[in-house]
Amino acid sequence: MSLSCGFVGLPNVGKSTLFNAVLKKCAAQSANYPFCTIEPNTGHVPIDDPRLEVLAKIADTQKIVPALLTCVDIAGLVKGANKGQGLGNQFLGHIRQCDLIIQVLRCFDDDDIIHVEGTVDPLRDYEIISLELQFADIDKIDRMLEQKKLDSSTRTIIEEAKKHLDSNNFLNSRQWNEEALQIFNLQGLLTHKPMLVVANMKSADDEKYYEKVAHLDPLKIFATFELMLQEVDSIEDQKAMLQEIGQEESGLAAILRRAYKELGLITFFSVGKQEARAWKALKGYTMQDAAAVIHTDFYKSFISAEVVKYDDFVKYNGWVGSKDAGVVRVCSKTTVAEDGDICIFKTFVSNK
Repeated sequence: MSLSCGFVGLPNVGKSTLFNAVLKKCAAQSANYPFCTIEPNTGHVPIDDPRLEVLAKIADTQKIVPALLTCVDIAGLVKGANKGQGLGNQFLGHIRQCDLIIQVLRCFDDDDIIHVEGTVDPLRDYEIISLELQFADIDKIDRMLEQKKLDSSTRTIIEEAKKHLDSNNFLNSRQWNEEALQIFNLQGLLTHKPMLVVANMKSADDEKYYEKVAHLDPLKIFATFELMLQEVDSIEDQKAMLQEIGQEESGLAAILRRAYKELGLITFFSVGKQEARAWKALKGYTMQDAAAVIHTDFYKSFISAEVVKYDDFVKYNGWVGSKDAGVVRVCSKTTVAEDGDICIFKTFVSNK
């Protein structure tokens, strides 16, 4: 299952610095996690989950494989991006391929880094990006409405979407039925995608800028610090650096965890002598769907799943104790997977 989040923002807001921290996080993991590959402007980033270390200790395995999330560094945009200004076409093309938008706002002063708009104003920057996304969607919808062969149901949905956008709203600010969402996805509309806002700061002195966008519920991050943090190899040294600034986890880890949630993802685990591994699945996936995440052939060959909750697995110290305590369930293919489930899938071997 491939889901991605795109980092977007105006030029010189610290987006690339933050993304370089993402790439460093990827590179640090690549020796241990064979699926952690890096492509230009793209990183498959491990999601920190403290439950994995606990499970690995119980299973007495040294190999831990986290769930991964794809992050994409999208070209900076300027006013008029929806009309192709700057790298607008590239920006819009890349963002259409992402499932979640992470909008990075500059909330810091730096005389050596020129702001494209001349002054630092994160609220103005947010409105610029928001308008570009809305204008791009309106243009797309207008072109759709010009199609004479558009069926009546689709036309009704698109007209309602245009009305919503013309009222200065994102499409994701209201509930839409499944048919509408399928149309929005098919047409690559931007404002129906979930969005996170990140306030990039350099020090506590930048709080005045954060307050301007506080109503957007942004996540605070110090991108320069995050890059320095990822340069440190020792986990213990990283923890010490975080303690010095009064944080328990990195801002990057908080962003990724929030992105994971906004994408509607849950984590289930497989635990054995060889490895403790986290897998991502969409909320609402059945056990049969979850089995297919591990291997596509498991979907057709699914028989059943043995499942134990994380808390029970820890309480009873593994599979044997959990079975003795009677907390292991045998689930059918229609049982809905839940976050924290530890699973063993039973499948049949096809002769074909």
